[in-house]
Amino acid sequence: MYFYADVIILLSAAVHGLQQMLDVRHHSLSDLQLSFNCNKSVCIHFSYGWRLDITNMNLGSSSIEWKRSTKYFDINILSGPRLKVDIDSSKRRFNGRCRPNTILNHDVNHSELLRLSLMDSLPVPQYYHI
Repeated sequence: MYFYADVIILLSAAVHGLQQMLDVRHHSLSDLQLSFNCNKSVCIHFSYGWRLDITNMNLGSSSIEWKRSTKYFDINILSGPRLKVDIDSSKRRFNGRCRPNTILNHDVNHSELLRLSLMDSLPVPQYYHI
C-alpha cells in the first residue's frame, strides 16, 4: 500500500486479496468515521489475462469499477500484460513551456545565459523523474 496526500494505492497479486484489503479499509474507515469516495476510485488489472471481465470490487455497499486506464497525477497508467505508463501528455506540456512561442524567446534583450537560468528554475514536479 502506498500513500500520497489523499491518494492510496493498493497492490495485490490476486483479486481476492484486493477485496480483502478493501474490506479492511472499509472497517478502518467506519471505525474512524471517515468516508471514501468510490466514484474517484478505479481498479486496474496487470497480467496476461488483462482483457478478461472481472466483477467490480466492493467497499461496503459501494462498487469500484475495473478500468483500462486511469490518470495518477499527470501520468496515465494503462492496463495490460505488464504495468505500462504513458507520460506523453506531461512531456508535451513541459516541452510547450520551452518552445519558441514562450515569452522568454520573444524577448531579444535578455542574454542566453539568463534564459537558460530561468528555464532551469521552472518548477518540475518530482513524479516527472521516472
